[in-house]
Amino acid sequence: MDTSFITRIQNMLLGLDSTGIHRDSENYHTVLVNPIISAGKDMTKDIAGKIADVGSNTGNLMFAEGIKEQIAYEKEIWIAGDSLEGVDKPTVIMPSANFMIHGSDNFIEGCQRFLDSTDCPVTLAGLGAQSTKELDTPRKLVDILTPAKKKYFKALSERAVTIGIRGGFTAECLELLGVHNYRIIGCPSFYKYLNGRFPKLPRPGLERTQITVTTGTPLESRILEMGIRLNSVWLMQMMTEMPKSAFEGETISPVWVERRFPGLKVGLDEYSRYLRSRSRMFFTIDSWNRYYGEENITFSFGSRFHGNMASIRNGVPALWITHDSRTTELAKALHVPYITIQRFADIRNPEEMLELCDYSEMYAHYRELCINYIAFLEENHISHRFRIRK
Repeated sequence: MDTSFITRIQNMLLGLDSTGIHRDSENYHTVLVNPIISAGKDMTKDIAGKIADVGSNTGNLMFAEGIKEQIAYEKEIWIAGDSLEGVDKPTVIMPSANFMIHGSDNFIEGCQRFLDSTDCPVTLAGLGAQSTKELDTPRKLVDILTPAKKKYFKALSERAVTIGIRGGFTAECLELLGVHNYRIIGCPSFYKYLNGRFPKLPRPGLERTQITVTTGTPLESRILEMGIRLNSVWLMQMMTEMPKSAFEGETISPVWVERRFPGLKVGLDEYSRYLRSRSRMFFTIDSWNRYYGEENITFSFGSRFHGNMASIRNGVPALWITHDSRTTELAKALHVPYITIQRFADIRNPEEMLELCDYSEMYAHYRELCINYIAFLEENHISHRFRIRK
């Protein structure tokens, strides 16, 4: 039988062109704005420079590179209007993260200038609101946002058909801003499998574990203590985790250890040996992916969302430990297994974590989540590579 004929018929039913890519019927041309376009380009930089290139958190690699696997884009750019020159009828998508956050306006002002210098459709994929201990409700966070941020989200809503957002907390923030055209998609890094079927993960084991940890609270210190107990690989993502001490020999100050990990019940010598022997950090997606096979990781747990996402994308089961609105809303939206950091603090036997690592809900919802994500791409005229019949 002519298999090429069958493929053509299948593509036609799926709305795909001859290359197997779903292209917008109105002939828009997809442009990707990559907020970490410099990542991994200059590996001669010191650790601080390389972390700056990934937007201060290596987890940004997960969603930026993830979306590049999914969409068929004509051009990859930084946020500059003249970068769209030469693209006929562009439609722009930018993978995003903590854009709705209290702090500097520098990046958002650059995004606003990009909007002001263009007139094409623009959307974000994965927009998130970042709460803090003090700003722990949507109302509190929205009230403290600067006029520049509020202006940008309103202007963006007028340029996008829909904005792709993380989850319920972010949705409430946008509603308070008068923005209603959003779609909850979670994080682009989740949608690795373009056929809508997430392969079954192996049973987790404690033979070779990985931890991720967010610094600054005694509860987070409990994660680090468990990691040291299990001799886990410590997957670092930010400067706050003391990577200069881990990789460049900077002196380990007891004051800084206490500030980063208050109440840590591990001596300085043991902490130092662990930090320098078990820490890993990656600045390209390829090196990060290779590590899982090279280290034979059998289970990942911790409070960094993308550190755990990197694990399951590489076939390693993970348990999310949620510590803020961001990690909670993502875990809920994507149906991945999670416990709160308060619940984790009560765990004494690490085998308990393995029992909590249940992926049945994620498997059950993965196809419908992919279809929802595809709907977001298509309503915003974004060409993509998914192969799922709706």
